[in-house]
Amino acid sequence: MVIIMTMAGKVIYGVGKVVGNTAGYGIELTGNVISSIAEKSGRKKFSQSSKKYSKIASRVVGKTTKITAAVTAVLVDKTIDVAVNTAKYIAENAVETNVRIYGESERFYDEDKYIDVEYKVLEK
Repeated sequence: MVIIMTMAGKVIYGVGKVVGNTAGYGIELTGNVISSIAEKSGRKKFSQSSKKYSKIASRVVGKTTKITAAVTAVLVDKTIDVAVNTAKYIAENAVETNVRIYGESERFYDEDKYIDVEYKVLEK
């Protein structure tokens, strides 16, 4: 399935990929630094665990961020599409209305007051 994205969708998708990669690499790098410090401190098991789990967390955060950005991009595109179609429908079916109200304003609901309404369909 090919999805044609708007400029907003492409920007969100691209930024999501960059953020996902950056977050993933940042987590993995932090895990490697902690692992190195633990290894120098003589905590070999902690060193291996921190390296292993930071790599797993890195992949999860990276993929999750990218998926979230992709879904958001599609939602933004669909929202734009719906808004454009709604605006077209309203423009095609707009009615100009002029309302004139006669009578005293403090006696708005009295019997001697009436409402005269004129309308015309606007040109497409």
